Amino acid sequence: MRFPILFICLLFLSPGLHAGEILLPDMGDSSSTVLSPERAQQIGQDALRQFRQAGLLIEDDESARYVQALGYRLISSSESAAEDFTFFLIDEPSINAFAMPGGYIGIHTGLILASRSESELAAVVAHEIAHVTQNHIGRGLEAANKYSLPLTAAAIAAIILSGGDAQVSEAAIASTLAASSQMQLNYSRLHEQEADRVGMQLLAHAEFDPNGMPGFFERLQQEYRYQENALPEYLSTHPITVSRISDAQNRASHYPPSRSQPDPDYHIIKARLRVKATRNTEALERQLAENIHKGRYADKSAEEFAYALVLMENRKYAQARDILVSLFKHAPHRIPFRLTLASLQQKMGESEESHKLYREGMELYPTNTALALAFADFLLQQNKAEAAQEILKNQLNQHPNNISAYYLLAKAEQALGNNAASQLALADYYYQRGEVHAAVDQLLLAKRSHDHNDFYMNALIDAKLEQYQRLVKGKKKKPSKGRRPH
Repeated sequence: MRFPILFICLLFLSPGLHAGEILLPDMGDSSSTVLSPERAQQIGQDALRQFRQAGLLIEDDESARYVQALGYRLISSSESAAEDFTFFLIDEPSINAFAMPGGYIGIHTGLILASRSESELAAVVAHEIAHVTQNHIGRGLEAANKYSLPLTAAAIAAIILSGGDAQVSEAAIASTLAASSQMQLNYSRLHEQEADRVGMQLLAHAEFDPNGMPGFFERLQQEYRYQENALPEYLSTHPITVSRISDAQNRASHYPPSRSQPDPDYHIIKARLRVKATRNTEALERQLAENIHKGRYADKSAEEFAYALVLMENRKYAQARDILVSLFKHAPHRIPFRLTLASLQQKMGESEESHKLYREGMELYPTNTALALAFADFLLQQNKAEAAQEILKNQLNQHPNNISAYYLLAKAEQALGNNAASQLALADYYYQRGEVHAAVDQLLLAKRSHDHNDFYMNALIDAKLEQYQRLVKGKKKKPSKGRRPH
């Protein structure tokens, strides 16, 4: 009899949740006994490191800043959203977003590209936030525990009573599985309805257009109604029905139309991702040139910015520089224009002009992470490691989990001859990447190379080494040798 064990495992492992419904429980909810907030936070952190290790995270600081700002704008409108949230971009062309334990919410780049307005994007993010605030993962696991044991017992009884008759056993299992699936489906639908309702409230209170939710749902349904075998992930994990669209339209009609303007960075981030996602930069260059000439765009500056980016990809630097100079002249406060122009000027050998743009930007926006890291990288390339070191340490004081800052700091410390400090920074870099074995290797190197009279450094290395070794204890994988920054 080949199927009972597999069936029982599936029954225990199928909590009635879709990929987008892994969410944080409330301490006051009975579901918190299934998954504690501390455990949820650890799961979310570990998963984020795994995404990073797999190369799926978009590490661009401007893009990361935008999705965080979008998420927190939605959260700030809700008095019940007391959890800590982390919003991040996944480098995937599919249309999807998902929530994980601990308030970690991932947004696929394909979702941003598929959205036609910031309100459409915000509608999906609000839906995922609602999954978190409504404790759906804890409630889902709690419901699964109620169903799994009696259903499994029924399946085992059916197998025993069948006397080994495979056909009878399979019929009993099919019947029991159908009952389990129906209970899980009903529970999932309740989650979706509740997430739509709460998400709509978040959307409207944050002054986004509430019609962004039904509008996005309806457009997806229309575009994929004849493509059942090629549905985007979002439709697979969040089925859209006529009644769901109708409910969303009805809720939206109770809110006044939004008069707020979209964040200009929405169009800029979308332009950047569009160029990054293209496989045919020459075709995209022609298309963008035509769009600008015929006025076919949602935001002219963003379309021109995308055009400059694709020109850079096609090594037409002088033409790209002319466009970026014009964009920067008309909007010097737009940091993406400043950063891209400074990077291009450096590439073209115009280091003085590049340095001026970075320096002035830091004077105007001293807390901007993307600007600080770009300037530090520029300084390292100009053999000004001490100045870069100061910027990077300040950044890590403000943002202790910034992986790019750790990597650049390792390079700065190495250039200054501070080997132990370089290895310590590199250990933190590998830890943030999820490569804990490599982090341990770097700490062991640091322990051997540092000045043993430096009590503070010795204590710091020992503390981190103990922490990371606890994480790798029991793992069979042989520690890998950490790479040096280059």
